[in-house]
Amino acid sequence: MATVKAATIVQNPLTGEAVGLRAGDEIPDWAADQITNPDLINGDKPAPKRTAHK
Repeated sequence: MATVKAATIVQNPLTGEAVGLRAGDEIPDWAADQITNPDLINGDKPAPKRTAHK
């Protein structure tokens, strides 16, 4: 799983809570589409979760 290279803050879309990630922390799947700068990512970025449209 990918990790961040520097401290960054993402927002959990389910709770609205701001979550701080420190260098070396794994990128949660739900945050994959929020971290778009490749210079912040070590490893392969997780694919963002897609929701089915009904």
